[in-house]
Parts: sequence; C-alpha cells; structure tokens
Amino acid sequence: MVTLTGTPLQLLPLAVNFAISFLFLSTLRHGKTPLITAIAMIESGAVLLPPELVRYTRRLTAVWGIFLILLGAKHLILEWPQGWWIAALLADSVAIGLFFLLEFALRKLNFPGRTFASPWTLFRLIQQQGGLFRLYRQCMT
Repeated sequence: MVTLTGTPLQLLPLAVNFAISFLFLSTLRHGKTPLITAIAMIESGAVLLPPELVRYTRRLTAVWGIFLILLGAKHLILEWPQGWWIAALLADSVAIGLFFLLEFALRKLNFPGRTFASPWTLFRLIQQQGGLFRLYRQCMT
C-alpha cells in the first residue's frame, strides 16, 4: 500500500484523479448545473434539454465523479515502483478514454432518436467554450 509520505510525483496520479472527481461532484450541489449537463447543452446548442436527458447527464456526472475516485483510490492500494507515476497516469488516461467511449456507445443506445457529436467534435466544442475549467466555473455560478 502506498503511504502519503511518497514523493509529490508518486502522489500526482492520486491527486489528479481526486481533483477532477471533485470538479464533477461539486457541480451536483443544489442550484448548480451538473458538469455533464452543461457539456450536453453545448453539444446540442440548446438552453434547455429534455427532462430525460437532464436526468441522464446528472447521473452521468455522478458516475464520472465516482469512477475518478476509484481510479485515484487504486493508487492508495497498489504500490507502484519508484518512478512509475508516469505509467500510472498513462494507465488512468487509457481507462478514462475507454470509459468515455463506452459511455458514448451507451448514450447512443439509450437515446436512439437523438444525434450526438462524436467524442472528438465534443472536445473541440468544449475547447471553443474556453475549456473544461471555464465550463466548470460557469456551472458553479
């Protein structure tokens, strides 16, 4: 088990996952716009989303937050050899990419009548809005 006395680089994967999970989960507070809901609004160009899509995106925001906590928690359980923090970050990136693609496929199955932007187009749309952190700040206002 990794102790919290490791070097800052050893703790980086843990900190990154927990910080990003905080961004997702903090937008679930009452009166805030869930992060995935805001992304869906950008994707569709709509100010209001259908209620079933709002429910789905709210739940998906929670699922992403929990998924990222679990990714971070594995760094507390697994003992990575010295200098393997880069491999740990790469493994997390692959897991996040696979999770994103799986969710995209499930979204198409759950909402067969809707068209969704490809993951790559969605990334571009988020960047055009100023990036994920700017979008987060908008969710929290």
